[in-house]
Amino acid sequence: MAPLKDRQVEKLLDEALKHNNFQALEHFLQNESKLDSSFQCSRQFITKLDKLFVRELDIGHVFNACLALTILHKWSQRLVFPGGGGISVMISLGLIRKMSTSLFMQSLGLLLWFERARKLWAEAGSARNEPLIKVAEDFFDALMVVHESCKEGTFEVTESLLSHIGKVASDPQINVMIQKEAARKLNLILAKIPMELKKKILLSQEASTMM
Repeated sequence: MAPLKDRQVEKLLDEALKHNNFQALEHFLQNESKLDSSFQCSRQFITKLDKLFVRELDIGHVFNACLALTILHKWSQRLVFPGGGGISVMISLGLIRKMSTSLFMQSLGLLLWFERARKLWAEAGSARNEPLIKVAEDFFDALMVVHESCKEGTFEVTESLLSHIGKVASDPQINVMIQKEAARKLNLILAKIPMELKKKILLSQEASTMM
């Protein structure tokens, strides 16, 4: 079993949020991945991650926003929450919530994150924009980590974001590289739609056009 370290990731996340110190977090993400370690997190970790991504994207600090996505898609399986559960366990138990009525996708803010990113992609137009392409790559990588983590993750991603991803993949006003990234992930999601979801999706005219 990988050694457990005490909230090191969360402490660096706090430094970025409170003091705009992103260098330490960036250095950690580049180097610590070489080690076989797990890291403790508090129940507020996901809320902090959400705040960091939204704040940095809204003020145009795209690279800093991508650090939040990197934590999710490269480190989610190595984060340990109170009670010993990792992120997949937290999804399956429905414990990662910002509000008592919200599900994982809402609490993590992935739909909110997607809409903010989509707005930037649309505003940038079809011209190649490397920072926004990186946002697309990192976002969809993070999304697929949630999708692949457990049954609940698959359901939440499919139900909440399938049609939104399809719109990006087919929007000629968005850069073609971002469209292709969306299309690749759309095909992966479509290939793994649970049987019990297929009927529901086919009843949706908007989603059925992508099947």
